[in-house]
Amino acid sequence: MKKNNRSAVSAKTVSEYNVGGVIIHNSNEKCSKNIKKILEDYNKLNNRRSIIIADSLDLENSLNICVCHLFFGKDYKRHGWFKGLILEKEFFNFMLKRKLLSDITDFFKDKLSVISSDIFKQVRKDLNDLILIRNKVAHGSIFYDGDREAFYIEYYEGRKKEDKFDDSFMRSFKDKYTFLDKHLRKLNEYIRENDIIK
Repeated sequence: MKKNNRSAVSAKTVSEYNVGGVIIHNSNEKCSKNIKKILEDYNKLNNRRSIIIADSLDLENSLNICVCHLFFGKDYKRHGWFKGLILEKEFFNFMLKRKLLSDITDFFKDKLSVISSDIFKQVRKDLNDLILIRNKVAHGSIFYDGDREAFYIEYYEGRKKEDKFDDSFMRSFKDKYTFLDKHLRKLNEYIRENDIIK
């Protein structure tokens, strides 16, 4: 095993190795015996990482469409201009779009009764959570901890943190995604078919 001297290794980590692209903290004899399974599991986690990023982009696009329908109705030429000039620019990130959705739903709450205020609150909360999950997997580092015999994702949120990257992590994401997808589609259909601004 090749030793990796990353500066981000936690103070609790005794050793760190890179095996086939997998960072292994606290390697031990059991890790050495199970390296094939560790590599297989790592590949599955990379697939999950891709799913989280793709699904998050899908929801971000739903926010773009809601905003375009609100301001431009069914004028799809203007949708394209607005998305190209503003919504899809790097500075207009997912969190800003979430904030814009909150502002829109607050401002037009009397006209958006298709979704209850309790559901809107949950949409906002789940969007925040989903964006944080997406940022963890997009920018964090996946590693296997030999002592705990599990994969973790290490990320920075004010300070260095880590979460266990397991079925529960993925289930939490998928639950939020399913809920958000359902309600953003419903909101988008309503905004598309009704002139909210008039």
